[in-house]
Amino acid sequence: MPVGCEAGSYEAWCIDEAMFTVMMRLAEGRKLRPRKSEDNRALLKQLGL
Repeated sequence: MPVGCEAGSYEAWCIDEAMFTVMMRLAEGRKLRPRKSEDNRALLKQLGL
C-alpha cells in the first residue's frame, strides 16, 4: 500500500473501512463534512453522544 501499511494489517483494514465509508457517502449523495454551526449539539446528537 502506498501509505506504508502492511497488507492484511489492522492499519490497512482501518484505511479500507474509512475509504468504504467515504465512497458510500458519496454514492448516496451525502456530504463528507457536517454543516458548520455555532455549536456542536446537532453533530454530537448525530454521533450518538
